[in-house]
Amino acid sequence: MLRSNRFTILVLVLALGGFAYGLVRFFQLRFELGDIYPPYSSLRADPLGTKVLYESIGKLSVLSLRRNYQTFSRVPDFTDMTVLVLGEKFWGFDPIPENLVTEYERVMTGGGRLVITFLPVLRDSRPGGSNAVPGMPTASQPSANPLKPGEDPEALGKKVSLHDRWGVRFEFAKLPQDGDGRGQVQSAKLQTQGINGLPEIVSWYSGLYFDKLDKAWRVIYALDDRPVVIERRLGPGHMVLCSDSYFASNEALRRERHPDLLASVIGARRRVAFDETHLGVRERPGVATLAWKYRLHGLIAGILLLAALFVWKNSVSFVPPYDEAVESSGELVTGKDSASGFVNLLRRSISERDLLGICFDEWKRSFAHGRKDLTGKLERIEAAAKLEDPLPMKQRNPVRRYQEICRILSEGSGFRALNSEFDHKKKIDSK
Repeated sequence: MLRSNRFTILVLVLALGGFAYGLVRFFQLRFELGDIYPPYSSLRADPLGTKVLYESIGKLSVLSLRRNYQTFSRVPDFTDMTVLVLGEKFWGFDPIPENLVTEYERVMTGGGRLVITFLPVLRDSRPGGSNAVPGMPTASQPSANPLKPGEDPEALGKKVSLHDRWGVRFEFAKLPQDGDGRGQVQSAKLQTQGINGLPEIVSWYSGLYFDKLDKAWRVIYALDDRPVVIERRLGPGHMVLCSDSYFASNEALRRERHPDLLASVIGARRRVAFDETHLGVRERPGVATLAWKYRLHGLIAGILLLAALFVWKNSVSFVPPYDEAVESSGELVTGKDSASGFVNLLRRSISERDLLGICFDEWKRSFAHGRKDLTGKLERIEAAAKLEDPLPMKQRNPVRRYQEICRILSEGSGFRALNSEFDHKKKIDSK
């Protein structure tokens, strides 16, 4: 029976261990691939991610690299930092939510360089534009959640003109289509001269471009005189806008890499941050986050171990259980309570002759010492307790003596009882 239980426990432990290993391995594979993250996330390793670019920059010892999981209002310093916002959803045409503009302006006002690349826009769904294809981004789709955590929901209703704030507007040009009705890949041409190393032509997959540019903007690439990559100084910082994000993806770095273009877009700052908040990957502080931050793994493991030991202690008894066969055989003797044991001990240790005298001596030593209310009563009580000592055992009545002592204790004062006891003693002696 015992061997069978051990075998069952062993099989259960092996099954749980195999399940736990498979579950951990499954999550490792999913997180290594990164397809659980949105497109153009630096945590994603498939063709739609930007993990290759992130790891490539990380190998440059002259640059400091990190991922940003907080809103820009929580970042303390943007000095000498380039913030890459890759794969941003198209905001829509003017006007756009003010909270978006204000959030991104924090980077420039802090002296940083902001680089925003938008998801490719393939169709224009505005009235009069080409019909939208299901599942494809359109030029009129705003960002799915433009409101940042911690901001006032009323900010969604506030709209501003992007042309008034940044001196730029969005426009859409219909893409040339192939025989199947799909948009063809276009070629963006270099517009700015004097920048060494930039490729003359870059593949472009978006019909979105920038219009009504302020004079402060510099056009770097354009599609038939339609700017698609622009740069300007805004306050103490700089801004770069790109209407497509393909050139920064893992697929582009494998098939059609342009390191000079990426280096020019990133700029000469020594700190680079890949923003993940615009993709919905945000840091949500909690108990687990604080434990991970302050390395409390050992403390948590110790608490779990103590909890397991507590459960084990209360569920398992170290005292061997009673054998049912012995208990049913009648060999066990049922015990008595404490009062019965005390009476039995008195009967074995004190004779019936000395019981009242011993009780009086113990009471006098324990309770009667130093009590003023017993002044004049102790002698009477002692005389009552020892009144029947000369009599034979058969003529004694301890119960009556005990009742007499109780009556003396309950009296206020007087010596009548003592005199009666002495008279009774004299009668006994005369007999």
